[in-house]
Amino acid sequence: MNDLFLKIPNKIISRGVVILSILAALCVMILASRAVNPDSHSYSNADFASNLNADSDISNISSNIHSNHKNLNNYIQENIPETPETFVPDDKYTPLEIVSGPEIALNNNTADRDPYDEAEYRAIGGMYDQQDQIIIPDRGQDYLQAAQEYCDAFERLHLQASPGSKYKYQFIKCLVEAAPDETKHFREAGEIGENTWAFYLTDIFLPENERAYNWSMAGNTVDYMGNDTSIPEGALESYRCGYITRDADGWRGEIVGTGW
Repeated sequence: MNDLFLKIPNKIISRGVVILSILAALCVMILASRAVNPDSHSYSNADFASNLNADSDISNISSNIHSNHKNLNNYIQENIPETPETFVPDDKYTPLEIVSGPEIALNNNTADRDPYDEAEYRAIGGMYDQQDQIIIPDRGQDYLQAAQEYCDAFERLHLQASPGSKYKYQFIKCLVEAAPDETKHFREAGEIGENTWAFYLTDIFLPENERAYNWSMAGNTVDYMGNDTSIPEGALESYRCGYITRDADGWRGEIVGTGW
């Protein structure tokens, strides 16, 4: 029994040695294969350094993109002419003089001509912040008549804009109505004085072009649905509010928009 017991471990050990030898040989083959295989998944110090360089390249590209955006902005600022906001018309002024920039500015219907339209309309005096330039002579008329004259004078400036302008209308008619309740309320609240009256304004107008149509769209602009046969087909109407004030030098108005 003792001899048999001693023989069994020897057989196991012999077979174990053979198995270990085979495994060792396989390990050597695998290691040798990875040493020459370019698709190996192991990373050397050189591989790690290469990855760092790749990250650095991405950082450089991002920096270059940012720099190019800055250069583009600088180019625009240096090479695109500024809008002549301070243009002051002289006695020989005609609307086209002020829009004598690139030919495209006059001949197409894109936003490229917006700066010229705006500069021209400011020269005409039609911007909202220029309303105080209009003074209606005080001839003894009541405030409602003065408000009508003021709105006619200001709104008809659209007719003076150049063809194709986003401010150009072919037709404009102003209808002014009294707003006695609002006048009383604002006076009692101390918001207006005794020489100021509130009024309602309805503009009936026909834009000259598609850009003017789009630009004229207020929140309450609708197709004209009235029966006045003097209104051209396709006209629109919108509703606004305003004030008229009697000053020492005449009547001054202010159209404040679609609400008070």
